[in-house]
Amino acid sequence: YSYEQVFDYRAPFWCASSYNAYAARNMVNYKDGRNAYTAQYGDFYGVTGRPYHTFGQLLGDPSHAASVAPNPCMYDEEIYERMLAGVYKILEENPEAEIISVSQNDSSVFCNCDKCTGKSVGGNRTDGLLGFVNRIADEVAKKYPKVKIHTLAYGPTQPIPKVNFPRDNVIVQLCAIRCCYQHPF
Repeated sequence: YSYEQVFDYRAPFWCASSYNAYAARNMVNYKDGRNAYTAQYGDFYGVTGRPYHTFGQLLGDPSHAASVAPNPCMYDEEIYERMLAGVYKILEENPEAEIISVSQNDSSVFCNCDKCTGKSVGGNRTDGLLGFVNRIADEVAKKYPKVKIHTLAYGPTQPIPKVNFPRDNVIVQLCAIRCCYQHPF
């Protein structure tokens, strides 16, 4: 049998997936720092920065530093500029990087403005997140055309977007914590 993978990047956030043999068997191709995947095991994507809940890290603000900190308004122009600067800083420090995460904090506190909730475009909170992430992805592509932007479909951003869909350089990772396991995702 031969199989051609349809996904560029597969990264289950599960401890067993960090073992090379398991990763190769299950076509997992990310490097999480515990094991360096080699070409023998299917190679890997160079992920830089934290792999998830990165708003606080990208802002460089102690009040947002914890992954459980409240999520800022993604459409506040100052927040956007600071996050974009945080992305560029990490990419400059890691020139081999192929993926960087721009993903919400693990917090139930979200901005409720019309843009963050997606109401301004006739969508949902996922549309609000993707509008923001797409804007970052568009800017990053100008300077780093091979870099992909990772984000999470997690909690309030799990519903399928209605109007904003991910750009070609955006990876959406489903966090299946609230998914029904009796049906395909």
